[in-house]
Amino acid sequence: MDRLSNDAKAAEGYSFTKLESFKSEYILVSTIAKKLDINPTNLVEKLASIGIVPIRGPHIDASPLNIYLMSSVNHLRKSDLEKIIQYPTLTGRPKKSVTPLKTKQDFFSLNEAAEHLNISPN
Repeated sequence: MDRLSNDAKAAEGYSFTKLESFKSEYILVSTIAKKLDINPTNLVEKLASIGIVPIRGPHIDASPLNIYLMSSVNHLRKSDLEKIIQYPTLTGRPKKSVTPLKTKQDFFSLNEAAEHLNISPN
């Protein structure tokens, strides 16, 4: 970050206060996985199995990254996640004893909400 703040061309168009605000409120699944030394794909599925879902992601709004509220995942420990051994998954060969993963859609994406309200999503 220091390198970027000293490089005016790289920093053009970005607000470091907004970046810091984002970092304090949200976290990428890859960052969580790296900190806990867990496969990110399995992590998303394990979290979903205990009711922790990303606020953005491929199964939420088709965005490429799973993003979580920091407050929903900051209590997680690797030992807790290792105890989750049976969970719905879209990876590997399906097991007969596990029900298929279904995406719960009890919300609207920003674009869908804006369309329903006849307002701009921006």
